[in-house]
Amino acid sequence: MLQCSDSYGLFRMFDDVMFLAKGGRTVYLGPVDEVEDYFASMNIVVPERMNPPDHFMDVLEGIRRPGEQQHFDPKTLPL
Repeated sequence: MLQCSDSYGLFRMFDDVMFLAKGGRTVYLGPVDEVEDYFASMNIVVPERMNPPDHFMDVLEGIRRPGEQQHFDPKTLPL
């Protein structure tokens, strides 16, 4: 039986992940090991003590703004 202490630990067990923005737009599809670097390359950095997948989803949903980007629009992310 698989047991994991937290959702991030479970997330890290996957090989690949897909993040979708509103409207079903694919923002990221690739290895879990590279997702944080991918978003960091667009200045979407995970705050300390924050679950990375939760942060990315909040940014993609428009719930949270990445860093100091006051006028960030998830629609501007590459497909």
